[in-house]
Amino acid sequence: MRFSVDWDCILETYAQKAVDQCQDKPTVPDKLSMVYKAVDLTTCNPTPLFKNQTQEWWNVVKTVGLDAQANFASGLEDFATLAHGKATRIGCAQKNCNGKLHMACMVYPKAPSSGKIYQVGNPCAGNADCKTYEGSTCASAKGLCKAGYPGNTTDTPPGEDTSSTATTSTESTSTEATTTTKPASTICPGKEAMSTDKARNTILNGHNDLRRAVANGKVPMGSGGTTRPCAKMMRLNYSCPLEAEAYELAKQCKELDRTANNNRNVNFFISSKTNKNEAATEALAKWYGEITATGAHLDQATGAGNLLKPDLKIDSFARMIWAENINVGCGINTCGKQSYVVCKYDPT
Repeated sequence: MRFSVDWDCILETYAQKAVDQCQDKPTVPDKLSMVYKAVDLTTCNPTPLFKNQTQEWWNVVKTVGLDAQANFASGLEDFATLAHGKATRIGCAQKNCNGKLHMACMVYPKAPSSGKIYQVGNPCAGNADCKTYEGSTCASAKGLCKAGYPGNTTDTPPGEDTSSTATTSTESTSTEATTTTKPASTICPGKEAMSTDKARNTILNGHNDLRRAVANGKVPMGSGGTTRPCAKMMRLNYSCPLEAEAYELAKQCKELDRTANNNRNVNFFISSKTNKNEAATEALAKWYGEITATGAHLDQATGAGNLLKPDLKIDSFARMIWAENINVGCGINTCGKQSYVVCKYDPT
């Protein structure tokens, strides 16, 4: 079965880096395939040239030919990259290099250089036909599979499950006690003063729900429209060591010093709630609210690569969805009638 491909902003960034080299054979990251071409610019509008070139990449199969089993053959490199049956993501970019238009598209996963380019057969008729990636579905109208969340990988979007449980080894959940005795933590044993398991799960689920929405292009922006899909995003894990570091900052009961290098990948919020779970919920809402505020947006112009710029004023939101973050740990400390919520992310 063949899979439909989604636009990937990370792959677009890789493609942009390739064309920025302004050379015929730029470097290609591992696990990716690339189609690349440089042509003379004949117009100020590069779009028609890019469309024509895309068609040429596909049309190479007409001159080289393809056997009945869709096996790879010399000369089919560009076609194989685009027609690769297991490909799920693509990102393209272009650049004018002194009158030559350099065009590139990056595709994930890497296309085969031998064997079958794709499986010959009938289009998918139901979800049972789409077995390559866990959780995949069939878009029967198009006859293409839609990739789900492959297991045991580190570069795929969060899955379609509606919740996750903070854990360091085994999953567990608990509720926050209403008595003055703090319940024992099954997530970060012996660290009951730093947070509660209910707050830890609220924080982890809140982050992963948002990252899942961003990966699928479903987060509304204050300026209108939604964030562009960015599938190469990892599900966060909860880190007790990061929580301990965050709690040390929360214990200071003062504004975070952003000039310190080790505080750059840290989110901070002063909550009016003294209940740790309520404080965590309020902090998440505040950080997420940066992107939904009037006029708020990501720089999603072609080639911009979703770069974070100071004038966007979405730093806290950006840390929550930063694609390279893999762990989060948050400390919550009550200071008088307020709670100081600090979340640290890895890599720091």
